[in-house]
Amino acid sequence: MMRSWLLSVNGVLVTAVLLTLIAAIENSILPWSPFYVLYALLALAIPLVLKTYRFGSLRAVRWWHWPAGIVAAVLIQLVGGLFLGLLVPQLFSGMDETAVNIGSALLAMYETAAARLNSDPQTIQTAYMLMVFLWAAFGEELFYRGYMHGTLQKSWGFRRAALVSAGFFALRHATQLLLLWPDYPTVAVLAWMIFSFAFGWLMSYLYRRTNSLILPIFIHFVLNAVPLLG
Repeated sequence: MMRSWLLSVNGVLVTAVLLTLIAAIENSILPWSPFYVLYALLALAIPLVLKTYRFGSLRAVRWWHWPAGIVAAVLIQLVGGLFLGLLVPQLFSGMDETAVNIGSALLAMYETAAARLNSDPQTIQTAYMLMVFLWAAFGEELFYRGYMHGTLQKSWGFRRAALVSAGFFALRHATQLLLLWPDYPTVAVLAWMIFSFAFGWLMSYLYRRTNSLILPIFIHFVLNAVPLLG
């Protein structure tokens, strides 16, 4: 009964809302904020238990998909950097840098977290980025593309399923900076949501075209790895 409900449209939407709320709580008021533990475990467990994903055969991935995926990830990172780090701050140049620049807002979040966790900002940043690097590509693609998009597409078709799954993907990214409340960097977060939404929609499109999560996970993994190389 529970399985059938989780695989229904209402079940998917309610599950996505609940996980977003859990992420919001874990990124704001819980002692281990901004590290999301329960959210990450559930985002992995739900699609793995329900088997709502497709990987297909690794041999079906053409050799050129791998270098193309790396190039795509680097280009997405470059476009995101120009949009988030240059265009948006320039458009809102009269505002405080932390309010309009996602990079500055994240640094402020690391500083706030360090004060709460009796640590230093660099340690928090390293731990946070490592968590994202190790979990996000697999966990987020399994949940938002494998579970949300894959299930909703059966009832709604590609376009609506991609829009809704990408929307929740963007909304979850908005929770990452709730630790800064009440000085929530609204402009920076809205820009971050736009970028996340576009990336989520692109990964849904790639998932449909390849009928496999292999390339979305790979591109997502490389995308998160690029900042670590800087």
